[in-house]
Amino acid sequence: MKWFVPLLVIVAIAAGPVLANISTAWWRRMAGWIFLAALVAGAHLLLADQDAIVRMVGICCVLLGGMKGLVYAEWARDDRLPFWNYCVFAFLWFGMGPGSFKSRRAGLEWKDDVRTGLLLMVAGTLGAWLVWAMEWRQILVMFVPMSIGFHFGALRVLKGGVRAAGFPVKTLFPNVLEARGIGDFWSRRWNVGYSQMMQRLVG
Repeated sequence: MKWFVPLLVIVAIAAGPVLANISTAWWRRMAGWIFLAALVAGAHLLLADQDAIVRMVGICCVLLGGMKGLVYAEWARDDRLPFWNYCVFAFLWFGMGPGSFKSRRAGLEWKDDVRTGLLLMVAGTLGAWLVWAMEWRQILVMFVPMSIGFHFGALRVLKGGVRAAGFPVKTLFPNVLEARGIGDFWSRRWNVGYSQMMQRLVG
């Protein structure tokens, strides 16, 4: 049943432009959340016999696709993305700001992001290997190199690639060490995509 997961993700993302056509905010949001809950429940049932890691990844992918659709439905009340731009936003970017994909721009800086991201991916990989070789099993120790490699490395490379394509996206985990408190850390530094999503869906 694992092949159903990509289908559910596509359906979840395709729902965004459809929900955007509902002019009444209350109906739009109720329909969107009910639909998202149904998709996540479907993923849960279809993956019930799979390993825990497969179930987690599958359900998270469906949830991410659904949240993309909900965020776009709220943003697109006054504007719409071209079809292919929406596909790039929905399938190739972890952020939740559709506005960065309205149109392409020339001359965006992207090479530094790719270089920095690759270096951090290497550092994270080496750190993960060290944790494995030393047989450290504390979850925090295991999380640090994984986070360096993915959150600060792979996503930075992805940012460079999307900017190279002409879309002015911003870093999803910017300058976390410069946070001035817990509020600043969670709202502006750690996972900007989550903050963007909450601003659209919660306010």
